[in-house]
Amino acid sequence: MSIAPSDVQQFSGPIEQSRRWAENPQDVPVKPGMYSALHWAAKAMEGATGAFDAPNASPLIRGLVPAGRQPGQSYVPAVIEGLEGRRQ
Repeated sequence: MSIAPSDVQQFSGPIEQSRRWAENPQDVPVKPGMYSALHWAAKAMEGATGAFDAPNASPLIRGLVPAGRQPGQSYVPAVIEGLEGRRQ
């Protein structure tokens, strides 16, 4: 089965639009006021890091933070590993 050039042109716009909704960098809107999945994933990571750095973070949360981690350094994967370890 071959793809005709007209078919490629017909779908290139929607394909590019889908790529932008998935991959536009942080703070680069896809449409005015609307951002990509990558943007929101980065914002969530910032929020999670900020929550763990908060002076009033619970002892449970503080206990999941790896030793030697600097404030603002991402450690969400280590926290997830710590939570998974507590489930067992």
